[in-house]
Amino acid sequence: MFPLFVLSFWLEPGAWRGAVNAGQPFVAAVLFSALIVSVSAHTAYYGLIQRYEATLVSPLTLMTPLGTIALGVMITHDSFGPRMAIGSAIALAGVLVIALRPNQIMSLLLALRPRSQ
Repeated sequence: MFPLFVLSFWLEPGAWRGAVNAGQPFVAAVLFSALIVSVSAHTAYYGLIQRYEATLVSPLTLMTPLGTIALGVMITHDSFGPRMAIGSAIALAGVLVIALRPNQIMSLLLALRPRSQ
């Protein structure tokens, strides 16, 4: 984390000053993001991992950027142009490929199971 902080400080001149000048709203947003959103998201994710197969749950993490885009368009009225649509389609195609690929381990497990007669 420290190298990223140094890299950010070096590549984004004025960002630190802007963060300090933003005051309490900035601190509140960072704390909310770090504590509330992160803790609740990880709790929900590990709850899903306990209930369902990891191969079923893990592609959902690839949907996070799409959810972020949708929320940005709905809440903050971000622009959604052709470039964003193409990126979303590529991300969805990747999720689809991962979700629909054949489970190679299941066939191996079925082949190795003891047969009762």
